Amino acid sequence: MTAPYSTFAVNSPATFSQANGQFVITEAGADVWGGAPHHDDQYGAIHQSQSFTNGTTVTTKVSQLDNTNPWAKAGIMVRLQGRHGGSGQNNSCFERRC
Repeated sequence: MTAPYSTFAVNSPATFSQANGQFVITEAGADVWGGAPHHDDQYGAIHQSQSFTNGTTVTTKVSQLDNTNPWAKAGIMVRLQGRHGGSGQNNSCFERRC
């Protein structure tokens, strides 16, 4: 992955590639969910630190999502800070199925 992007995998053997302005994450993660004591996240991510400011717009096209798990997801994840950051005791979540 070229700068300013970096990658990380959580409980998953994710592999990453980048070409022609496109990113690919290949892995077999089960889910991105679960509060204490069920922190069983499994995912790979491409990260760009401090990339969102007021008025930021993001467009994503998911061209393929294999049925690796009934709860498998693909798309954009935005977090306030770091890998497990948040504000207050209850973080906000927006999840939509189209």
